[in-house]
Amino acid sequence: MTNNKVKQRTEKIVDNGQKIKALKSKFRGKLGKDALSLIEEIGYYHKSTYVHGDPHGTSVNEGLRQMVLKIHEFINMSDEEIDRRIEDKLKAIKK
Repeated sequence: MTNNKVKQRTEKIVDNGQKIKALKSKFRGKLGKDALSLIEEIGYYHKSTYVHGDPHGTSVNEGLRQMVLKIHEFINMSDEEIDRRIEDKLKAIKK
C-alpha cells in the first residue's frame, strides 16, 4: 500500500471513530432516546423481518434491522473500546 493510501485509510479510520462517538452522544438524552425508539420501530428491532411470499421484502426489512443493530452496537460501545478498535485497525494497515 502506498504512503498516500495509508494516510487516507488512517484518516478515514480516525474519522469513523469520531463519528461513532458523536452518534453515541446524540442518543444519550431524552430526544435521542425518543429518536432511537422510532428508529427501532421502523427498523424491525422488536419484530420479525419476514414478509410472507416476498423474499426481497424480507431482505429489505432485514437490512433495516441490521442498521438498527449496528446503531445499538455503537451506542453500547465504551469510548475505550472504540479507541482500541481504531488502534487495532491502524496497526493492521501499517503492517
